[in-house]
Amino acid sequence: MLRSLLGFALLAGTAAFTSAQENPAVSASIMQQITACFMPPALSNAQAIIFFEVDEHGQLVGAPRFEEKGRSEAERAFAAAAIRAILRCGPYDTGGEREIRVRFTSEPQH
Repeated sequence: MLRSLLGFALLAGTAAFTSAQENPAVSASIMQQITACFMPPALSNAQAIIFFEVDEHGQLVGAPRFEEKGRSEAERAFAAAAIRAILRCGPYDTGGEREIRVRFTSEPQH
């Protein structure tokens, strides 16, 4: 199964693509699509890694899932916001990728 890693750094409302593993145009498209729907709760220094699978038409297969190893309630709320964005913004043109891994991060704004 092919894997992708898309990275999002949410700094002052912007996003930055950080992966070099897949087609940059496809990754940029997915990044733009998800960040347009991402409405994180007010929180600083949060991170969520979300995994999801899509079919050949870019539709979600099953529910997106996230790592929960000892996460705080605030971090779980941040991850839930990331999952809502993924659910709202499909279908995705993944360039043939089936399993997607997205890293959402938020840093304090000064």
